[in-house]
Amino acid sequence: MHQTILAKRRLEAQNRSMEAAAILAQRFGLSLPPARQVRDPAIAQLFKWEALAVFLESLVNTQPGITLADVLAAEGLSKAAATAIKKHFGEESTDEE
Repeated sequence: MHQTILAKRRLEAQNRSMEAAAILAQRFGLSLPPARQVRDPAIAQLFKWEALAVFLESLVNTQPGITLADVLAAEGLSKAAATAIKKHFGEESTDEE
């Protein structure tokens, strides 16, 4: 592959990755590290990859949202409702009716 095509595709992939990271950041209430502005394009690209790595690490360390166990532990949840919820999520019901 020609070097200019390779460079163009690399830049497009990086830009798409950063756009996807921005959407995920918004969805999970996180923020992307600010992009550092430098004149050298190779260094600028390196800083973007480093920022993306920091963001992905923070995303990995976030706690998941509400789990099925959280829902089933809700106070006042009837046995019938719990059974319906378990069935919806494909969980085996171990409760005796």
